[in-house]
Amino acid sequence: MVMEKMVGTRLNPIQAVGLMSGTSLDGIDLAYVHFWEEDGWKFNLQHTHYIPYSNPEKTELRNLMEVPSAELLSAHARWGQRFGQEIRTWLNTIQQTPHLIASHGHTIFHQPDQGFTFQLGDGYALQREVGLPVVFDFRSADVAAGGQGAPLVPFGEFHLFPTYEHFLNIGGIANGSSRGKDTMVARDISFANMWFNHSSQKRGWAFDENGEGAKQGVVCGSLYSQLLEESLSISGSLSAELAMNSLRWIDAAGISAEDELRTELEVMLEVFRQKWNVQGTVLVTGGGAKNTFLLERMNQTLSANFVAATSELIDFKEALVFAFLGVVRIRGEKNVFPSVTGAKFATSGGIFLP
Repeated sequence: MVMEKMVGTRLNPIQAVGLMSGTSLDGIDLAYVHFWEEDGWKFNLQHTHYIPYSNPEKTELRNLMEVPSAELLSAHARWGQRFGQEIRTWLNTIQQTPHLIASHGHTIFHQPDQGFTFQLGDGYALQREVGLPVVFDFRSADVAAGGQGAPLVPFGEFHLFPTYEHFLNIGGIANGSSRGKDTMVARDISFANMWFNHSSQKRGWAFDENGEGAKQGVVCGSLYSQLLEESLSISGSLSAELAMNSLRWIDAAGISAEDELRTELEVMLEVFRQKWNVQGTVLVTGGGAKNTFLLERMNQTLSANFVAATSELIDFKEALVFAFLGVVRIRGEKNVFPSVTGAKFATSGGIFLP
């Protein structure tokens, strides 16, 4: 099929691969999805794949915001090639050929108030590896329209999960959304796994499995106050840059990793109570949904009933949603709610390479 002819059409069904690399630095999530319209949007999550990052890769991604510009641009091309290679290898394994690839990439810089956002993983290099149509750079159009460029997932939640009213994704950053009549109300709420993983690594853990480390710790009052004040002072979208101060304070506190984890967890709960204390049932996804102690404490201290999604949806919801955003983009339709991002008008985000 000649991809140019798909733009603005209603191809139904359509097959897409979504790629997501989150701020928690765990790895690459890939989702192969069929979408079709039938009294609204429907989907079938057919295949999923996860590629964990090595410790050197995590270190590189963590440090890229501080390297010279030429080194960053080189990494941009190299990671685009890497993403493309991973997708090509996986597609060969599952013997599938989608209509398009939708890549979120990995966020290095996100400063919408300064008018820019940057997701690592050049779409041109990615397309060169897979030889298929690609959509990438989903956030920049909304930022140019005066928005935060985030959160974008609520658009997918609204259309793909019509039976739920509230959604919470706990990745490196926790963000929540609630259904309105024709749109969603959503916001970034708190740093989450970005904190937890940082402290877990001091014990040699990739993450705090089931929240066992936090369960053993106690709250450090001074660190709690610092983190809470900083968290409540941020009104827009959260980013790795904004987390740097809090990570320095965590390191300077001189307490055990377990006490760091418990302090971070309790700060997160209080930020939720003040910023997003919804009622009713909340569908929880993202890696943090597997933190059983965190969910237990949320259900103990907050007003809502927090319910973890299925394991596959926990791990691959964001990749699924970006696949959907890519589908909407190649149809020439808007794929963002300006009421959510604060943009002056709705955009069709993503650079499309046919």
